[in-house]
Amino acid sequence: LVCVIAAGLAIAFTRLRGRRWARIVWQLFLVGYVGVINKDMLSLSLLGGWAANGAALKAAPGLALLAAAALLIPWTTRRNVYCHQICPHGAAQQLLGTAFKRRRLRLPAGLQRWLERIPVTLLALAALALLTGWTLNLSAIEAFDAWNWKTAGAATIIIAAVGLIASMFVPMAYCRFGCPTGVLFSFVRSPGSADRWGRRDTTALALLSLAFIAAFAMRAQPREPAMPEPVLMNGHT
Repeated sequence: LVCVIAAGLAIAFTRLRGRRWARIVWQLFLVGYVGVINKDMLSLSLLGGWAANGAALKAAPGLALLAAAALLIPWTTRRNVYCHQICPHGAAQQLLGTAFKRRRLRLPAGLQRWLERIPVTLLALAALALLTGWTLNLSAIEAFDAWNWKTAGAATIIIAAVGLIASMFVPMAYCRFGCPTGVLFSFVRSPGSADRWGRRDTTALALLSLAFIAAFAMRAQPREPAMPEPVLMNGHT
């Protein structure tokens, strides 16, 4: 993953970014190695687990470094390198968009605005679940676990399939209209030199306010000690 991050930075910040053959070769590598073989990618379920239980710095140092790069690079360079140059699901959408370039559809502006609210809504839902202890399978609202198809749930596989099919007709359809993790990374991306309050700032403030309200509400409610539940494990080892 360290080499993947370094190569992604090279693609993003050198002339290789403008060379079509280099982009295609890199995208095929991301899909084949990072996605199909390695299956290491950032998601709400991963980040949510770290937020609740601590980051796995020793158990998964590569993923921890990948998360650090995804958060720090946009903040310092104004470029979302992870989503554009490292994420295998994004690379798959780019490849499909290039292959079906002639079949692109133009969505009405009003529909686009409504669709763009979906990732923000999912991110707010995930934050609410983490803060209140609500049992919500975060991997079921994103597409990334579908790369590990043997253990992925039906909802994840459906989201991944629909997103990839949509990307044949609408460029980067899932990233634009379905990915809450991408929205999370975009919050730390500096939009430019103009220091103006925007929609992202309003959304971030709303999420922060929701966090404080949920935290105080949960503390105000008396809790009973949880009773341990029996765990049954079976299968071959």
